[in-house]
This record gives sequence, C-alpha cells and structure tokens, in this order.
Amino acid sequence: ETHPAVTLMQNTFDVFDSANYAQMIVLNPPPGVASKHVLLPWGASDTYSPNATLDITARAMGLQLAAPVIQPIAGMTTVARPVSANLNGFTGVCAQYAPAMGSDGLFVTMDNAAAQADWIGFLVSAIQNGTPVLP
Repeated sequence: ETHPAVTLMQNTFDVFDSANYAQMIVLNPPPGVASKHVLLPWGASDTYSPNATLDITARAMGLQLAAPVIQPIAGMTTVARPVSANLNGFTGVCAQYAPAMGSDGLFVTMDNAAAQADWIGFLVSAIQNGTPVLP
C-alpha cells in the first residue's frame, strides 16, 4: 500500500509532467485552441533527454513514427515518408536519427545532415503551404 505522503507528492509533480498535457498539442487541444503541427526529432543515445523519455512524449502526443526506424517505439504506428496532415489534418510525427560519431543524440538536429534537411523542409513547407511536410 502507498503511504499518503507519497501520493500527495506525486499529485504535486503530476501538474508539471508534460506527458499529462502532451495530447493537448495535436489530438485534443483545449476549447478555443487550435491543434499544432509537430516534428519531434529523436536522437539515438541522447543522454540529455533519454530515449525512454522521448518515447513517452511521442506516444502521449499521439504522434506517428516516420520511417526509417532506428528503434521501434511500442504503441506507435510507423508511416512512410513524406508525412503531412496525418493527424486530423495536422502533421504530427516523430523522426529518428543516429548521432554523428562522437556526438550525443541530443545534437542530431545540428550535426546530422538528414535531420537538418528534415526540419528545414518541415519549416519551409509550413511557410509555403500552411501545412508542413516531413520529406
């Protein structure tokens, strides 16, 4: 049985846990708030935001996993590229990348050419078309 003090502490921290609010970004926004387009870059061997944390966030947001897949994420659907408007008309996708030799997975958006091409393509297509595309 759990001690009441532990339950009170957990209730305090639940307010700050992003996984409790992640679904509100794309799939279930609050009334009067529009869904958002999301590209969640996932870097293998990320020691700053461990892969388990990124997995939980991606699943909680209801994102789909873009091919190619480095590490399957339980409970997530894998989709072929290009990906656009895949979640109720909004783009919501997690893309996985390997870090450069000797680099941490946190930095894939800066040191992995494929990741750079993806986020640039995502942003440029959003500006040009209103709906981003993960190439």
